[in-house]
Amino acid sequence: MARSTILGDVARGVIAGSAAIYALDRLDNAMWGKEGAAVRAQTVAVRPGGLDPAHVLANRLASSVGLRLSPAQPNPLGVAIHYGLGGIMGALYAVLRPRVGFIGAGSGVPFGMTMFLLEDEAMNTALGTAGPPGAYPWQDHARGLVAHGFFGYVTDLLLRVLFGAQR
Repeated sequence: MARSTILGDVARGVIAGSAAIYALDRLDNAMWGKEGAAVRAQTVAVRPGGLDPAHVLANRLASSVGLRLSPAQPNPLGVAIHYGLGGIMGALYAVLRPRVGFIGAGSGVPFGMTMFLLEDEAMNTALGTAGPPGAYPWQDHARGLVAHGFFGYVTDLLLRVLFGAQR
């Protein structure tokens, strides 16, 4: 592969990260379906308005301009925010991977898990788009950690397979 450029890596990362969000959602939904009804109910009860963080943000944005999203979840704006964040994280990974040696370690899994810790466990709570981490059942944390590790792996895999990115 020719020497990568930052702009090229951003474009490749947006594509890989957006596709990886689709894969993350499939795995996350499969694991969610295996959780007991009480665990799912506890997770929903902790979420602001019962919504996932992307939809909390979408509803806040709509409300700030005098709109009301119906349904509150799922809606196209919430889905776009979710995929957009995946694209941004994919771009970050694609830019850092060839420039910061340890970022690509573990085929992207540690990157995805770190993303979970920073985004889901810290940032979402700080922004009020999620409840406090201690209020969620342990299964929610485990599911998120696994799904985000998978996101990192799929992002890395797509960068290598589709774009010939080297380790």
